[in-house]
Amino acid sequence: MLRRKLLTRIGLLIGAFVCGAVVAVVLLQRVVQDIDRVNQDTALLTDSLNELSAAITAFEAQRLAENNAITDPTVTIEAALGVEEAMARLAAHPITQPPEGQAAEVFTRIAALIPGFTEGARQGQPGASSDAQALAASIVLRSEIRTLGQIVTDYVGTERTQLGKKFRALVLGLTLAAIVMVNASAIILLHTAYMILRPVDQLVEASRELAKEHFEHRVEIDRDDEFGELAHAYNRLAAQLAANEERKMETLRQVAVALNHDLNNTLAAIELELRLVDLQTGGNPRLTERFQRMHQSLARVAKAVRSLTEVRRIVLTEYMPGQMMLDLERSVSSDDAHPPPSIPDHPPPDSPAEDR
Repeated sequence: MLRRKLLTRIGLLIGAFVCGAVVAVVLLQRVVQDIDRVNQDTALLTDSLNELSAAITAFEAQRLAENNAITDPTVTIEAALGVEEAMARLAAHPITQPPEGQAAEVFTRIAALIPGFTEGARQGQPGASSDAQALAASIVLRSEIRTLGQIVTDYVGTERTQLGKKFRALVLGLTLAAIVMVNASAIILLHTAYMILRPVDQLVEASRELAKEHFEHRVEIDRDDEFGELAHAYNRLAAQLAANEERKMETLRQVAVALNHDLNNTLAAIELELRLVDLQTGGNPRLTERFQRMHQSLARVAKAVRSLTEVRRIVLTEYMPGQMMLDLERSVSSDDAHPPPSIPDHPPPDSPAEDR
C-alpha cells in the first residue's frame, strides 16, 4: 500500500544517510590516526637524532676532560653508554631497519662507526692514537648523522605529502558521495511527490466534473493502493449517479409522452372548435384576432410539452422565493457528446386532427 511505500522510501533514505555518515566518520578516523602516526614518527626520529647528537657531543667533552685528567674515566664510559642507548632507540624505528632503503644504509654505517668512536674510552686507554681515531670517527659520524637527518626530513615530508593527498582525495570523495546522495534523495522525493500529487490532481478534477453533473467522467488510476481504491470508488459513484440520472430522464420522457399524447388530443379538439366558432361568426375581425392569440397560446403549450420529451438533464431555476421549477431551455441544451435521442411527436391515431 501507499503507506508502506512511503515508509520504505523514507527508511531507505535515512538508512543511506546514516550509513554514509558512519563510513565518513570511519574514513576520517583512519586519516586522523595516520596523522597521529606521522606526528609520532616525526617526534621520535627528531628526538632520537637530537639525543644521538647530544650523546656524541657529551662523549667528546668527557673524553677531552679525561685526557686532561679533569674527570674520572668512569664518567666517559657512561657517556659512551649514552651514545649506544641513543643508537638503540633510533634502531627501534622501522625506517632504520633493513631493507628500508637509504636511511637503513646510513644507519648501518653509523652503527659501524660507533664502536671505533667509543672503543678507547670503554677500554680505558686514553692516548694520542685513540684520540685521533675518535676524532676521525666523530667527523664521519656527524656527517652521517646530518645525512640521516636529511633523509628523515625527506621521509617525513613524503609521508605528510602522501597523507595530504589522501586527505584531499577523501574529502573530494565524500563531497561527491554527498552530492550524489542529495541528488538521488531529491529525485526519489520528487518521484514520491509525483506519485502522490498526480492522483490527487486527478481526483480533484474528477470531483469538479462531478459537481458539474458530468457523470460520464472517469478517473484512470491503475494502482493497487489507496488512490486506486478512491478512483474505483469514484467511478462506481459516477456510474450510479449516471444510472440514476438516466432513470429520471427516462421517467420524465415517459411522462412527457403521456402528456403529449393527451394534450395533443385536447389541443386538436380545442383547435377544431375554435375553427368552427370562427366559421359560425362569419369571420368577425375582432373574434378572429382573439382566436389567433388563443391559437398561439395553445401552440406554446404544445411546444413546452414536446420539450419535455427532449430533456437531457434536470436543471432547476427559482420560480418564486422558496419554489423551484424546471428550466426547460437549459435542460434541453446539454454539453453531452451523445445526448439521448428525443422521442418523436407522432399524433395519435384517434387525434381529431385526422378528422379534419
